[in-house]
Amino acid sequence: MDRWAGDRGAVVEDDPEVEGLLGPARLAYFTPVREYPPLGDRKSLSLLTLDGLMLTVMYLFTEEIHAVLQGSPVVKWPAVVVGLSWLSLLILGACYAFLALTRPIPPMGDCAAFYQNIAAASLGSYWHSLEGLSHRRALREILTYNYSIAVLSEEKFRLIRKSVLCQCLALPLWMLFMMIISLRDIKILL
Repeated sequence: MDRWAGDRGAVVEDDPEVEGLLGPARLAYFTPVREYPPLGDRKSLSLLTLDGLMLTVMYLFTEEIHAVLQGSPVVKWPAVVVGLSWLSLLILGACYAFLALTRPIPPMGDCAAFYQNIAAASLGSYWHSLEGLSHRRALREILTYNYSIAVLSEEKFRLIRKSVLCQCLALPLWMLFMMIISLRDIKILL
């Protein structure tokens, strides 16, 4: 008779190893770590989209920016300082967001739960390797997978935080730059 068949309590009573692993198994099997890397990817894409929108708006004002750079030094130099600061923060934030988006998963070795290892094996060999797993070994495989996904998530969100900080600093500079461009025709500044 199959050892997993029947009442759940009977399985635990029959196998002290399984009984000792039930607490850690709950942690391993029910910890929601898989959804965080895609969430980080969506945040990274949103930040890159914001960068693209700001650059697109600035592109629409290239004639005005050129006129400011050819105009009075009273307006020109603040515009250059603010514009270069904004552009530097924008590029730095985009680099952080792109690094977060393209962050590879940490190596897991020969983990049976890792999708690349699953895809590389034939169905028969993968099924055979799963049938040979003890509960303790299966738990270790899941914990290894969860650990790698958690490390990946932490790395992604650390880079995303840096990108968000760059965006928080870049947005006011962008608005100030747009105000300098729009105020270039006021005679008070000349």
